[in-house]
This record gives sequence, structure tokens and C-alpha cells, in this order.
Amino acid sequence: ILMLLYIIYLLLTPILWVLIVVSSLFQFKIRENHSSFYKRLRVIKKYLKESNNNKKILLFHAASAGEYEQLKPLLRLINKREYFIIQSFTSPTIYNKEKDSLLFDISCYHPFDFFWSAIRFFNVIKPHAYITTRHDIWPAHIYIAQRLGIDIYLVNGNIHQSLRFHWALQHFNRWLFGKFKHIFVESDILRDRYSMLVSKNKITVTGDTRYEQIVHRTKNNQMNHFS
Repeated sequence: ILMLLYIIYLLLTPILWVLIVVSSLFQFKIRENHSSFYKRLRVIKKYLKESNNNKKILLFHAASAGEYEQLKPLLRLINKREYFIIQSFTSPTIYNKEKDSLLFDISCYHPFDFFWSAIRFFNVIKPHAYITTRHDIWPAHIYIAQRLGIDIYLVNGNIHQSLRFHWALQHFNRWLFGKFKHIFVESDILRDRYSMLVSKNKITVTGDTRYEQIVHRTKNNQMNHFS
């Protein structure tokens, strides 16, 4: 069943590619992501080549504003003297708003989930770790990253009693989630759900970083109010 699902996914990929290209003619967000991704990737490639630093590269991904808010507390904790941080986005709205943030070193669009895009993406960036959040799971990217020896982490993992647990898809999702080095979740309930797909040794309950971000913003607003 796993192999059959994998083959179906591969067969559908070219069709999805055509649909995205056609959709980009009418949808600004799709067009913006598709056209700007390759331009930005060339900038990153040149930057990494010229900077010639020995820092480990961490690639964080946030699809939209909500996911990025959850990553902010983690980004603040990273020692930039040891790590070079690349932040990718899917939504042009959050990308255009945050692309020059000081929480990371450089930003780009995350490519659509095609094998050729994933190969090019990771071969240019060569990250030590690939960190995504919530339920932003990209099968082609996860597979390619794991094949290239890149550690993959899921933070604030969230999974519902959905089709992922259907008997026909459960094998595929066990295979997919098994490629994560570790999964961090908000509650014991979520840990128990993920344990149906991966070993409990790979799951840690850490709470929701959204609350840390709310506390941070509240403190900053209070300081700005009294300054």
C-alpha cells in the first residue's frame, strides 16, 4: 500500500505542476511565490558563497503569519554566532512584511512540493537542520531532506483525528513522519496521537510557543506604553 501511494504521488506531481503554472496566471500569491523563489534562491547562493563562514545553517519554515509567530520565540534563542538562520515562507503577505526581520539572517520563499524543487532548494542551502511547524508537512521536501542527511524537526506539531489515521493512509504517514528526527508537541493528547505514527521516544511535550510570543509582545507593549 505504501509503495502504491508513493507511486500515485509521483504520478500526480507533473499534473500539479501544470495546475500551479496555470493558476499563477490568475492568482497573485501563487505567481509571486513561483517567480520570486528562484530569484531569491540565486541571491542566497551568492551570499553563502561569498560569506564563506563556518556556521551551521538552520532552515526554518513558516507557511503563514500564524506559524511564524510560533517560531519567533525559538528564533530569539538561537546563538547567531554559531548558526546561520534562513527563514522560508509560503505566503507573500508574511514574506513581504517580515523578509528583513533581524530574527534571521536571510529569507526566501519555500518552493512548492516537487522533487526537483526540493533537490535544488536543499542543494543550494545545505542546511544542518530543517525545522517546520504545526501541520506544514511537505512529503517531497521531507523525503529529499532525509535522503541528503539533513535533520528534520517538527515544532508545535498539531495533528487531528483526520485521514492521516485512515487504514489506507496510515502506512504512508508512518513512513513520512518516521523521517523526522524529533517532534515537539503542545500536549499529552497530541503526543498520544503522534505515537500512533512514530515512536514515543521521538516525541516531546514542550507546550505551545504561541503563549511565549504573547507574553513577549505583552511585555514589549507595556514597555512602549510607559517609555
